[in-house]
Amino acid sequence: MNYSKKYNYLDFREFLQYPYYQKIARLSSAKRLLEYQVEFIDIYSKYIPLYPSVKCERLEFLYLCYRTVQAMDEKLFQDFVNFNWRGIVWACWTGCITPYPKSYMIEQLKEIEDDLPYNKWLIETAVNILSGKSKDDELYNYISKLKYFIGLMPRVEIPLRPLPSEKQLHNQEIFRNRLKTIYQTKGTNEAIIFFQKNKSSIYDVSYKEWLRNISKIK
Repeated sequence: MNYSKKYNYLDFREFLQYPYYQKIARLSSAKRLLEYQVEFIDIYSKYIPLYPSVKCERLEFLYLCYRTVQAMDEKLFQDFVNFNWRGIVWACWTGCITPYPKSYMIEQLKEIEDDLPYNKWLIETAVNILSGKSKDDELYNYISKLKYFIGLMPRVEIPLRPLPSEKQLHNQEIFRNRLKTIYQTKGTNEAIIFFQKNKSSIYDVSYKEWLRNISKIK
């Protein structure tokens, strides 16, 4: 896997796997998405306090927003902004819906407010909301409702893996070379055994598996 020095977290893309950012990027489609989602959240709101013990499929959008808000810190926000237009859209969106606004959000968004002319409305909306300004219109009302629902859910820490250090990258390269040699000389079964026995509990597993592992330790 290739790593870039400009990012802080290995797992920041976990929040960008879902296509919601495509609809949020445009004002008209963002309004339609929010109207649709807020309606379902209202209907199934009784399940919100039960998360994560009980999950409701109709609340998946709310859950994603909630997880992003809970994982957010200055470094993750920076990763979003530095990624591409998808990351910037999701950074703006997080700024809009978080019940816990931070000054670094405003600072980082103002630095790139002229970089995406098609999404400037979203950057401006996020900065306004983060600055405590609001409007009595459809968009702001939907965002306010979503923010309220997120505020009903518990504040929890959602950890992310930092990018590996130079030493860790070196060790990973050694591990991959040994794995390749075993596969070529001893076959698939021996390679699988070697991998399972020697894999890193941090960097050679998926994000979900890593979360499960650290939850067992706690």
